[in-house]
Amino acid sequence: MFLELISFLASIDTGFNVLSYLTVRAVFAMMTALLITLVLGKWIISKLEQYEIGQVIRDDGPETHEEKKGTPTMGGVLILFAFFTSMIIWGDWRNPYLWIVLLTALLFSLIGFIDDYLKLKRNSLRIDKKYSLILLRLYILYPVFNN
Repeated sequence: MFLELISFLASIDTGFNVLSYLTVRAVFAMMTALLITLVLGKWIISKLEQYEIGQVIRDDGPETHEEKKGTPTMGGVLILFAFFTSMIIWGDWRNPYLWIVLLTALLFSLIGFIDDYLKLKRNSLRIDKKYSLILLRLYILYPVFNN
């Protein structure tokens, strides 16, 4: 989508051709993600605190962990939103590697979301490490065994 706009602008003025370079778009994608994080970060963290989506500490845990109690969790939502938005804006949608990266980030974040959700709902219980590693390895190794 954005690459079509760049090619249209390049037909008007050749100076816009610089935006078709992968390295330039990567820098702009990074700056876009940083800007999104800086603009929305405080608001998202305050919403997480408002809805009391905070770190749960087990009763049998060490006392030094008590200071973590209530620290907002699921902050990865902000990072993923910034990442996906900048990739959608600046990425080349025809490139299959873009879709592989987006799918990988989505699946890994889904595992992280489930882990955080279970931690919040079950008083600090999480996905068993064995199952988490199995899910991650199955996704990573699937293309190797699928050939």
